[in-house]
Amino acid sequence: MGTSYSGRYTNPLGAGPRAFGGAGWNLGVEALAGQTEISTVFDDFNRTMTADAAGTAMELNGWEVFESAGAANNTIGMNDPVNHVEHFSGILIDAGDNADDGYSVQLADSTAGAQVHEWIWVPTNGNAAALDGSILTFACRIGVTCDVAGGWSGKVFIGWATLGETAVLTLADGTIGVGAAADLVHGFHIPEDGSIDGISQGRDGTTAYVEGTNFTELFAAGAADSGVAGNAGFIWYDLALRMAITDMSDDDANGSTTFYSRLLSDSTPPPGSMGGNMPGEGPAWKQHPTVLMNQTPNPGDALVPTIEVINGPTSHIDLKLDWWAMGFSRFSRI
Repeated sequence: MGTSYSGRYTNPLGAGPRAFGGAGWNLGVEALAGQTEISTVFDDFNRTMTADAAGTAMELNGWEVFESAGAANNTIGMNDPVNHVEHFSGILIDAGDNADDGYSVQLADSTAGAQVHEWIWVPTNGNAAALDGSILTFACRIGVTCDVAGGWSGKVFIGWATLGETAVLTLADGTIGVGAAADLVHGFHIPEDGSIDGISQGRDGTTAYVEGTNFTELFAAGAADSGVAGNAGFIWYDLALRMAITDMSDDDANGSTTFYSRLLSDSTPPPGSMGGNMPGEGPAWKQHPTVLMNQTPNPGDALVPTIEVINGPTSHIDLKLDWWAMGFSRFSRI
């Protein structure tokens, strides 16, 4: 019998003696990921993509970038060493100087060779049973700031939205646009009042939004207000949802969506230092008590990872996406 590395975190982490029935003992633990029943995506956004107004570099790497008409001095990029020098390991979206203008971005380009970032899209595409009996998860860390200390009036969406959707948010007031029946969204919304809402609109995009039905407030108004103007004033949130889908074709019993969140705070000493928090520690996650029922994805167009960042009428905003993670039930299971 050899030595098992499993659980000895100062050494390489190896699989235990029962991995693959015994055949995988001391194999690198990453080999066991295939046995999980949820396919896992994590992206730390560590590439470099030059920032510009059109998102040219990002569009060469799998993103679709839609720039609102009239935007000025806006940029979007990933770890640009010139424009985003203070924001490494993430995407920085600067909505520019004009009121009620900004970006809609989707990780949606299926061109061969263009897709270099890991993602999960929700392949409903008219199959009435594609997601029956499955789990979907989405989690991210975002930082938001504006150029008016304590004066947030911007608007943000991040999550899954219908493929090709470039107007989840209404430019004028930041509300979720009530459009066509297929305009479905699942994720997180920051409206002009600076609150943060969990959204699960999975049945009919023309249905008005009602607290406790297809959205629920996770943080009260003012949560996005930093009290500090500009990039030094980023406020950071971890946001997550977990969706249990039962029967896609049943409007009255198709599953549920639960939301999770936490506000991150500055720490001394710095995170990651010997005196800082250990991995997995820090502010506690809160499971939101309101669970949205019967608003899981309905057959129709595919859903893809989507970000929208729009200035307010009185403040100009930036958003930083540090990381995101997604999970999707494996369909190769018995």
